[in-house]
Amino acid sequence: MALINDDRALIERLVKLSQTHDLLKQNVDKAEKLAREGAVASDGYQKQVKTLEARNMGMVVKQVA
Repeated sequence: MALINDDRALIERLVKLSQTHDLLKQNVDKAEKLAREGAVASDGYQKQVKTLEARNMGMVVKQVA
C-alpha cells in the first residue's frame, strides 16, 4: 500500500511539474512576443522622432531665412 501511495505522489508531482513547464513555456512565448512588439514600436517611435526633428529643422531654416 505504501508503494502505491508513493507512486501516486510521484505521478502527482510529475503532473504538476509538467503543468509548471507548460506555464513557463507559455510565459516565455508571451515575453518573446512582447519583446518583438516592443522592438517594432520602438523603431516606429524612432522614425517619428527623426521625422519631427527634420520638420523642426526645416521650420527653423525657414524662420531664419
